[in-house]
Amino acid sequence: DNTLAVRAGQLALTGGLDEYRLELATQLAIDGVPEISLAAQASGNLEELLAERIELNSAFGSLKGQARAAFSPVSLDGNFAARDWNPEALVDGWPGSLGFQLGFEADGDGNFSARISELKGSLRELPVAGAARLRRTGERLSVEDAELRVGDNRLSARLVSTPELDGRFDLDASDLSALWPGLNGSATGSGRVSGTPERPALAAQLAVANL
Repeated sequence: DNTLAVRAGQLALTGGLDEYRLELATQLAIDGVPEISLAAQASGNLEELLAERIELNSAFGSLKGQARAAFSPVSLDGNFAARDWNPEALVDGWPGSLGFQLGFEADGDGNFSARISELKGSLRELPVAGAARLRRTGERLSVEDAELRVGDNRLSARLVSTPELDGRFDLDASDLSALWPGLNGSATGSGRVSGTPERPALAAQLAVANL
């Protein structure tokens, strides 16, 4: 299990419950992850907490944005921009520099929506682009508009669980070595997912060459 440790930091809280302000600056250490610098500025009252600035910096990149939490009814939303993310700081063999936009909304009933957009940059010296959305509404959980391009390879997918599964993916990978170190050849095709989360079923047609 990973352990989270707070190395050092400062927390300043001023005001009363009807109007307060919070400022935080600290260093976080998590097993297997480069040390993270966290800074935040927020203000709030008995109805909501607004974080006007949240900033994380580490060897794997930076994440900056804002978030808001309401207490009655309960809700949470935020928007963040990631810059200069280098996956190799977390996984050997995956050097790169990635940026993306992250947004989310959630309520007290367990409904939520999270989206990654404008994913772009480079991975193992190849251009990268992508986007995806994860949404839950009641019993319905869906992955929507998921697309990833790495070099000349492209993967698109969607999946809905109601809880029955209904999904599809399309793959056009002319250079598998760009997707995973050690792989060779190409693969193209498509497939469908059905069944239930406990007993999923996959039907796919793939053409593979030069593995």
